This record gives sequence, C-alpha cells and structure tokens, in this order.
Amino acid sequence: MKKELTFNEKHHSYFLGNLFIPGVSSILKSAALVDFSGIPQDIMERAAAFGKAVHKACELDDTGSLDFSSVDEAVIPCLEAWRKFKVDNKVDVEEIEMPVYSEKWIYAGTLDRVIEMNGKRFLLDIKTSKTVYPSMKVQLAGYKLAFEELHKVKINGRMIVRLLRDGTYDVVVCDDPLDEQVFLACLQVYKFKKREKDYYAKKK
Repeated sequence: MKKELTFNEKHHSYFLGNLFIPGVSSILKSAALVDFSGIPQDIMERAAAFGKAVHKACELDDTGSLDFSSVDEAVIPCLEAWRKFKVDNKVDVEEIEMPVYSEKWIYAGTLDRVIEMNGKRFLLDIKTSKTVYPSMKVQLAGYKLAFEELHKVKINGRMIVRLLRDGTYDVVVCDDPLDEQVFLACLQVYKFKKREKDYYAKKK
C-alpha cells in the first residue's frame, strides 16, 4: 500500500505520513553538488522566477488549461520551444509535475515529466538555464530510482530539454549509469551531516 506523500511548499519539505524525508534538491545541495554561491543573489532570484514561470506555462499547456493571453511575453519563446519539441519528437506526455518517493532510501522529489517517445518511456526535466550542470543529470537519476521503485515501471532513459529564449530547444541525453551511484552517495552525505547536526544539537 502506497503511503501519502505531502509537500510543504513554504518550507520546501516532504512528509511521508508524519515522517519528514529530504527532497532530491536538498540532498544535492547538502553534498555540495550544487553550488551557486558565486552568483549574485538578485540574478539567482530572477533566473528562478523565470524558470518557475516557464514551468507553469508548460504545465498548463500540457493539461490543456493554458490561457495564452496570460503568458508573459518573455516566457512565450520558451513555451513555443516546448511545443516544438513535443511535435518534432511525437511526444506523448504521461505524467506532469509528479511527486515520487523512495521507502527504500528515504527521500522524495517532484519530477517534471514522464513521456513516451518512439515506443520508450523517458524521464524528462525542463530547464531554462544557460547550461546543463552535472548535478542536473544526477537529480534525474534520483527521480528515476524513486519512480521505478514506487510504480514498478521501467524508465528507458533520462533527458534534459533546455528551452531557449529564441524559441528553440536543446536536448541533452543523460545516459551515464554512474549518475545513480553518485546520487546515492550524495544521499549518504546528507544523512551523515544531518546525524552529526542532530547529535551536536542535543549536546547543547
């Protein structure tokens, strides 16, 4: 029987029943696999807001509930790029913004898309960043492990689709089998740091 997974958006935290479990993004950040400390905060905030707006527009478009007149002008080229990707590759979107969790490894996350393409099932992440960082591929590996455990369905591949501001897209296939091992290593680092933090907190 699947347990209920809930997400507290304000604190960006997941709960499986009453049990707090870490999210994929928090795990990678704890293991220092994601480090944007050298980027000014205002630039990070603008990039995050833009990415969130693009994700929402694509989500509403995929569900057929998008009011195109409400889409910000800056977001439209990325939305058109997403539409073009789906048409060019005859994509069938199976799951959208889907929460997943692993009882085996104790973590959770929300994946962007599960798609069917050329008779195969892919786990896909939508990005608006200027480049694809190694951590993004590891992030997808974490989602893949949780999805396959939870749904007993095989994912044939992982990919990142960058939506560019000129209306085009770029596809990066993530096929390194080491990505899953790296994710699990990051998870162990997260657990170690949390255990040490909790230990010293009790000592005070």
